[in-house]
Amino acid sequence: MKISVQLYSLREEIQKEGLDAILSGIRAAGADGVEAVEDAYGWTPAAYRAALDKHGLTAFGCHIGMASLADHTLTWSGTLGFRQLVVPWLSSETLKNDLQKTAAALNAEAEFYAQHGIAVGYHNHAHEFEGGADTIADLLRAAPALQFEPDIFWLAAAGKSATAYLKPYEKRLLTIHLKELNKDGIQAPNPPFGEGVSEIRPCVQLAEKLKLPHVVIEFEGIAVPWREYLKKAVAYIHG
Repeated sequence: MKISVQLYSLREEIQKEGLDAILSGIRAAGADGVEAVEDAYGWTPAAYRAALDKHGLTAFGCHIGMASLADHTLTWSGTLGFRQLVVPWLSSETLKNDLQKTAAALNAEAEFYAQHGIAVGYHNHAHEFEGGADTIADLLRAAPALQFEPDIFWLAAAGKSATAYLKPYEKRLLTIHLKELNKDGIQAPNPPFGEGVSEIRPCVQLAEKLKLPHVVIEFEGIAVPWREYLKKAVAYIHG
């Protein structure tokens, strides 16, 4: 099982240091690849791929909005080798008022991309559970071709046990986003892996049991330099 880093975590650092320097730091920390975002930071697909190859990294997937998903532009996927495209956010209003229509659209896209060997999934936050709802369950039920990329930080923030919540969806997991939540529920700064309540250890064990190809490290607010945080997170997963 490989370890990737969600590039959204390093969006500000990319702007300051440049993508090449960030990819170098990711590799030096011991990670194997990245999960990209739609923003190419001014790079062409070919240059992006060359930078990944230079540092011995892969880009297994990408977070992508609904509009771009529907464009059916496979240039990025073909050049960078994406095997997964994940919608990272749907608003509360969409989930509440247009769930069936949105689920049908996502299901159609999942069926389309499957013909090209690419899986389509949805990535949760905490708002899907507001008011006792579970619109993740509703969405996955209404879109049987859609897969799931759970973010265990947001599951914990919503009061869910990740391991218990993921059990019914084990056959639909693309990967697992690993991000640590403080024991007091404060969302930032993210504590070191293993010092919060996101159930990182059992979720890594679950990913290994299911033979998921990747797990993804993500962080937002951290209290130490990102290279240091990432190196320790990679070591914790390997441990």
